[in-house]
Amino acid sequence: MAGLATAYVLMWLAVETRQLPFFLAGRLLSGLMAGTGPIAQAAMMDRSSAAERGRNMSNVVLVNCVGLVTGPAVGGALAHWDFRAPLGFAFVLCLLAFLWIRRSHVAETHAGKPLALSWHRPIEIFLQAIRHPVIGPIAFSYLLFQLGFALYYVYILVEMQKTYHATPLELGLFSAVLGVGFVIGTTVGYRAAAAWFKSDAKVAAVGLVACGIVILLAALPLPAPLQVLVALLAAISNVSAFVALLTLISGAANAEEQGWALGIGGSLTALAFFIAGLAASALTLLPLWSLIAAGGLIVLAALAPLRETGRSAGVSAPPHT
Repeated sequence: MAGLATAYVLMWLAVETRQLPFFLAGRLLSGLMAGTGPIAQAAMMDRSSAAERGRNMSNVVLVNCVGLVTGPAVGGALAHWDFRAPLGFAFVLCLLAFLWIRRSHVAETHAGKPLALSWHRPIEIFLQAIRHPVIGPIAFSYLLFQLGFALYYVYILVEMQKTYHATPLELGLFSAVLGVGFVIGTTVGYRAAAAWFKSDAKVAAVGLVACGIVILLAALPLPAPLQVLVALLAAISNVSAFVALLTLISGAANAEEQGWALGIGGSLTALAFFIAGLAASALTLLPLWSLIAAGGLIVLAALAPLRETGRSAGVSAPPHT
């Protein structure tokens, strides 16, 4: 959290001085410090029984979704007042979180290992995950799922601007609709699916099918109101697959692997959005709708490795009330 606070200071300084290197340094540092999410998730999973795992994971996702809804709205309002204000507000939030954590004094259940940093450690962790007999297929399915949704998430905003001529305010509202869908998917969609199917492997499969089909619909030349509805459905179905896959990863890891396993989720998400960003170079050759359609097909392709998981190690999810 201290690193994130420093990153926002660098970005505020960049806006103040109009120096791009400060902004890039802030973005780089914020990415390096983004591991706080998996750490918090791992701490919750360490304190969760097998029966509580899915529900607690959905609570974590719910908190993230609330941020996705309120963040663009608050940021837009603050930026309308002063372009530097969102960065300053984010700095204050990081500082408050830092002080909150320092005050909490959460007791460690066991002695920590000595810190050893290495540039090739992320590569080693990724290879360990892929080679893991149970986590490997789930991780590969998760990567395909995140890559497909990233292609939709990134390029539907471009499509809304270029094809539908959406203003910045309308794009912000469109993003808020996605956020609302994430909240609905977390509070209603996943829990209802988990209670119905009683298996996170089945919930993930249904979520992948629904999400892939909805993204394929978004590639069609729909009227703008229908695109908004499709975005809502894409976000709702996305969360079911997202929570279920993370729960499967957590359930396949032992107590000492929780941080590593959930860190893989964050790493794969970052890798997926990085690859989706590289796909922008194809825009000179391909229409926007083809990248969105490719996202839907990739999400559906994530079913293949998940089938192997279902045969070898299905993790059951208890009913949720």
